[in-house]
Amino acid sequence: MRPSRLVAPILLAAAAWAAPSLARACSCLPPPPPAKAAEQSAAVFEARMFAQSPADQDYIRYEFEVSRVWKGDVPARVSVLSHKHSATCGRSYETGVTYLIYAREQDGQLRDGLCSRTRKIDRAQEDLAALGEGKAPGDTPPAGGSGGQTPTEPPRVTAPAST
Repeated sequence: MRPSRLVAPILLAAAAWAAPSLARACSCLPPPPPAKAAEQSAAVFEARMFAQSPADQDYIRYEFEVSRVWKGDVPARVSVLSHKHSATCGRSYETGVTYLIYAREQDGQLRDGLCSRTRKIDRAQEDLAALGEGKAPGDTPPAGGSGGQTPTEPPRVTAPAST
């Protein structure tokens, strides 16, 4: 093989290696066990996602209807911010699906991402066993509440018990 045939691939590889990278990738350690994850979180709660909207150019605001709380003064409805893209560790939620959420608090807003222990409730048996029974959500919004936004779905109504 002639040396001139080697020069082009070597130069191309060197240019690719030296070029600045614009891509960012999410990199997480495995989440800690449920008790440790709860200790490290500002709020831990079970909730159903019912709406989403852009919060700004980098974040999506997810609205949740809360059914149980293990940590934090979480109201019956709460919003959680997450980055828009998984490359920046953003978590996406499915409408109508219930989650066990381990949220952190930043700038008065609850936030979540791919590196937390958050999971769909049907995959949270270990967490539910470790966390215990939980309590009903509160009525007053804590830091990270819905920010005064009106929910887009009416509250659920349950039928009275038969006597």
